[in-house]
Amino acid sequence: CSMKEIASRYATALYSLASDTNNVVSWQDQCKVLNKILNENYGFVVLLNSDFLTKEERIELLNKTLSSFDKEIILTFSSSL
Repeated sequence: CSMKEIASRYATALYSLASDTNNVVSWQDQCKVLNKILNENYGFVVLLNSDFLTKEERIELLNKTLSSFDKEIILTFSSSL
């Protein structure tokens, strides 16, 4: 699978979950913020992808960084780590 295919699967699943809970607009807004964070903070992305942190530490870092986000988005995103 290519990264594009994987990203498409996650996007489809995230949209489905947002749609099921009637939160599409809210989730879309939060995903835009997440995208901005990741695009503007390359070091953060490198840290999340490194072996320096355990999976649990990565999830905790995301929880702290994205504390104002809907918890379902964080859980969905962090499951990909």
